[in-house]
Amino acid sequence: MRSFDDIKDLIERDGWKQESIGTQSEQSVHRAIKYWISPDPTTHEVRLNGRITDVFLDGRVHEIQTRNFAAIAAKIAALLERYPVTIVYPVNRKKTIYSIGPDGSVGKGRVAPRHKDASLILAELHGLKGLLGDPGLDFTVITFDASEYRSASSQTPKGRIDLYPCGTPEVRRFGALADFRELIPDTLCEPFTVKELAKALKMSAVDAARTALFLRDAHLAEVIGKTGRAYLYRWIAVAP
Repeated sequence: MRSFDDIKDLIERDGWKQESIGTQSEQSVHRAIKYWISPDPTTHEVRLNGRITDVFLDGRVHEIQTRNFAAIAAKIAALLERYPVTIVYPVNRKKTIYSIGPDGSVGKGRVAPRHKDASLILAELHGLKGLLGDPGLDFTVITFDASEYRSASSQTPKGRIDLYPCGTPEVRRFGALADFRELIPDTLCEPFTVKELAKALKMSAVDAARTALFLRDAHLAEVIGKTGRAYLYRWIAVAP
């Protein structure tokens, strides 16, 4: 499988360099994933149906989206009228943070304590409610390690100024909606509440509520009653 390190020279020729961190109009993660999907820059930023697509390769559109799928729903619907579409969802699995001093020097890295996984996509899928199940739509989750660069200068606000993926990513593809059940831990017992779903997936209550909406949209789970003020859910059997 292609590594981000293998394509670093291609990305640098497209304008990314460590010394230009924080000055790019396009985030480094987005640019790197475009080159990971297709090293050929002529397949990037292709106009189709009046829309600019991230990558158009072998007749398929690849759209990279890190959050808020609802924001691209109209664009995806228009593209699906003529082309198959893959939504590519990047997840930063493990992050090493580096501080950049006023002179541009990069300090020693420290590993962030929180690690993420592919299940984060579950909270975003409700934003595509009207398109879920379209035969031309599928999803790819790319989980990767990354280096995050933060400003340590008193002249600039502290915080992240760039994030760059590295190493070989883990890739999971989801063609049918039922495939997303694989992301739910077996430790979640039926019936379950949103609170229990949040605990099993190690996500916030808000994200768990959005995940529950997706599970209902996709006919993967249904409400069977209440316990107190909380809805109780159970899985819907999926035909093999």
